[in-house]
Amino acid sequence: MITNISKKIQGLELAIFTLMVPYGEHIQNEVLLGNGDYTWAVGHISDIGYAGGLTAVTTMVSRAEDSLRNALLVPTAMSALEVLTSFHPKIGFDWQDVACYYGAALFAYGINKICRTNTQNQE
Repeated sequence: MITNISKKIQGLELAIFTLMVPYGEHIQNEVLLGNGDYTWAVGHISDIGYAGGLTAVTTMVSRAEDSLRNALLVPTAMSALEVLTSFHPKIGFDWQDVACYYGAALFAYGINKICRTNTQNQE
């Protein structure tokens, strides 16, 4: 059972990851239109948002003993999709995207683990 504060923390985490996606896509489009400079964050903020948000949802709905496996399933699937799409001649493979997927997923898993541990200690 997750306490009220843990639910709020995980909800906030999910909201932040979710908001990163449209914001990241927007600033990427602005750079393409010539209204800004490209930086590493511009190119990867939406990748972090996608992976973190999906992992946050996955770990929130999974049992505690399955949460690590489920957390690693998200970036692995996203990485597999990244590899498969790289076979298209106009799409390149970006290893930094894969690093973003795993980094965001492990961060989301860590927040989930802290919240679950905190809840178990309070019971």
